[in-house]
Amino acid sequence: MSDIAMKNYDCIMVTDYEVNCIVGILPEERINKQKLIFSLEMYLECINSTSDSFDLTKSINYAEASELIENTILESQSGTLEYLGELCIQNLLVKYPNKIKKLVLTLNKPDIIAKARSVGVRFVRNFES
Repeated sequence: MSDIAMKNYDCIMVTDYEVNCIVGILPEERINKQKLIFSLEMYLECINSTSDSFDLTKSINYAEASELIENTILESQSGTLEYLGELCIQNLLVKYPNKIKKLVLTLNKPDIIAKARSVGVRFVRNFES
């Protein structure tokens, strides 16, 4: 078995966080805010050493991570979800260097296609070497 398969990971999750923002390339999307929903999974090496305390130095504060993504979304006014997702990922990696071993970020625009519940992009990144 490989070393990666033997490691234990814990996942910090944020699910269906709603932000009203400017995102998109169509003229009306550049003027009118629309709902964007993000979900985030951040995998860290087993963090049970912090599970019995208030010390988050080995973990990630999910409220701070959520706020970081929300601010990135609001400030960027991105044209594409692809660009926005990469920007969010880079900001998380700068804020939490060497902590995130794997990351899954999903960006959804629920009100774009009438016959679809949502359209979006899912980013999966492995940072384990």
